[in-house]
Amino acid sequence: MWKLQENALDRKDLLKLTKYILKTPKLTQGLEVKKFENDFCKWNNSKFSILVNSGSSANLIIIHAAKEYYRWSNNDEIIVPSLTWPTTVNPVIQAGLKPVFIDTNFKDLSLNYDELKKKITKKTKGIFLAHILCFPANIKKIKKIIKGKNIKILEDCCESIGAKINKKKIGNFGTAGSFSFYWGHHMSTIEGGMITTNDKNFYNLCKMKRSHGFARELDKKNQEQIKKKYT
Repeated sequence: MWKLQENALDRKDLLKLTKYILKTPKLTQGLEVKKFENDFCKWNNSKFSILVNSGSSANLIIIHAAKEYYRWSNNDEIIVPSLTWPTTVNPVIQAGLKPVFIDTNFKDLSLNYDELKKKITKKTKGIFLAHILCFPANIKKIKKIIKGKNIKILEDCCESIGAKINKKKIGNFGTAGSFSFYWGHHMSTIEGGMITTNDKNFYNLCKMKRSHGFARELDKKNQEQIKKKYT
């Protein structure tokens, strides 16, 4: 019988984790967090990465940051897949936006691209893709459908870490991508998630939202810019 999930951490991993917890004085936003973010950037070929406590939180931050960054209004429409985890959809609702569901296709398990064409309206502001079971969505086809429209692409990569489209890893085709390090996924931190983006301003906004709006995680130059803007 094949198990649905197995623990990816062995005894050596658990002993190493135990030793680290016993010796480190700081367990939140420590040096290992920054190191992991930098390593993940290099591995995924993304300019910026932000570690969070789960893939669900990554999706929540991405949607709320995108709403603020692009000045979306309440009830603006975000296209979401019918085949996905609830945390691709719930943040859209929590942000006051309207999810528009698109049925799946059986080739790559992503959106039905013919239905996507029909569901786009003047109120459509974004598409929150979910790359399912390491089958990337057809980004080329999606971009062709939305060409000339001001519609942003966001990627939920939680089930497909490491998947590529023409040698380019997912999480690099839209404004931002989310990843999950839940214990049953390809790469595990027991709990945890990551946001990737190639837009520095969006990166800074996500970092502040991770820290309840505090700018202290930004570099000194960006901290000063925030101070001048709001004081």
